[in-house]
Amino acid sequence: SKTFGVSPYQSVLLLRLDFAEKLLTDSRMSITDIADLSGFSSQSHFTTMMRKYRHVTPQQVRTRQRRSRSGN
Repeated sequence: SKTFGVSPYQSVLLLRLDFAEKLLTDSRMSITDIADLSGFSSQSHFTTMMRKYRHVTPQQVRTRQRRSRSGN
């Protein structure tokens, strides 16, 4: 059943995306490894889900974080 308009699948997916974003910003792991560790079947599927739910690509998350750390 849906709670707060989000299905159980979407709830889990959003948690996986949160976890992946933390790894993108806090680690030097490859995007492929992060996708795998976060439970996505491929880097392509991970990127698709990031675009759909977060409106950014994994690379954009990583690039944005690096810029903010460097003070730009």
